[in-house]
Amino acid sequence: MARVLCAAGTREILEAWLDGKPIRDEYLIVAGGAPAGAGAYSCSTAPGDS
Repeated sequence: MARVLCAAGTREILEAWLDGKPIRDEYLIVAGGAPAGAGAYSCSTAPGDS
């Protein structure tokens, strides 16, 4: 079941990108060079972090 959901999400992302439509925030990791979507909550951007 997890593979089916992953494949469906991947397809949705690719179709949006190919159609020039925005990708849903849930799928974003980085946007404009900064953490976005789930990535914004799972990554730290504090000075000194690497």
